Amino acid sequence: MSSITLKPTAAKRAGNLWRMDTTGEYISGEEMLSGWAPRGISLIRDFIDLRRRQRRTAKIEAARGVLSLGALSPPSRPTSTEQTQPTETQQALAQKFLSLWLTPIPKSDSLLLRSNTSSPEPTTHQRPTSSSSHSASDHSPPPALAALVTHNRKAPTVLESGWLLAPDAAGARWIKRFAELRRPYLHLYASDGDEVAAINLTNSRIDAEPKVARLLQREKLRMEVWAVYAVKKAWLFASRSDRERGGSGFGRWIGAMFLVGFEESYWEGRLID
Repeated sequence: MSSITLKPTAAKRAGNLWRMDTTGEYISGEEMLSGWAPRGISLIRDFIDLRRRQRRTAKIEAARGVLSLGALSPPSRPTSTEQTQPTETQQALAQKFLSLWLTPIPKSDSLLLRSNTSSPEPTTHQRPTSSSSHSASDHSPPPALAALVTHNRKAPTVLESGWLLAPDAAGARWIKRFAELRRPYLHLYASDGDEVAAINLTNSRIDAEPKVARLLQREKLRMEVWAVYAVKKAWLFASRSDRERGGSGFGRWIGAMFLVGFEESYWEGRLID
C-alpha cells in the first residue's frame, strides 16, 4: 500500500520563495524540545546577513594592512601652503568615489521582501471577462506539483476486527464488510477476501451519533450507526446490535478508532477536531 503526497516544487523565482517555508512542517521528536520550532524564511535572511558581515570584515582587514604600510614611511612635507583648486580630472575622480560609497540595496534584500516570502492572500472571486481570463491564463500558469510516494506496510498488530455494515455506492442498501483496525488504517474487505478500501484515521473525526443515522434506520431492525470523517471523505458504518458494536456509547470500535486517530494526529503535530 502506498500513499501519494503532492507538494509544490522548489522555488525557481523570487515570487515563489514562500513555497520553501518549513515553519508549519512537523519534525520528528520536536515535542521533546521545549520552546523549539522549525525556522522559516528568516533562516535565509540570517544566512545572507552573516555572509555580508564576513565579507565586510575581510575588506576591513585588507584595507587595514594597506593603510598600515603608509604609516611606516615618513610623511612628506608640503612644499607650499597655498591651497590649489582641484582640476576637472580630480573632481571627476572624487565624484566616482562618492558614487561607489553610496551603498545600493542588495539584490538579496529585494528577494526577501514580504511579497515574496509570504503566501498569497486569498482574494474575492470575481467573474473575469474574456480578455482578462485569457491574459491570466497566459501569465499565471498553475504551480507544478511534485509527487512524493511513500510505501506503507501493514501494521502487524490488529487492534480490532469484525464484521461491519457499510452502504453501497448508490446508498440503497447495506453491504457486509470485514474490517481490521491496523494503526493508522482501517482496512475493509469484501466477502471474498479482497481488500476494497483502506481509511487513514490520521486527523479524522469520529461521530458516534450522526444526524443521518435517523434516515438509515429500518423497521424491526435496530442498527447502531456511526460516521468517520476523514480528511477528504466521509464513511458510514453500522452494526446490527450493541453486542456487535461493543456496548452503548463509543464502544470497542469507536473507542479504538478514536484513539488511533488521536495518537496519529498528535504525532503529526496537530490534534483532531
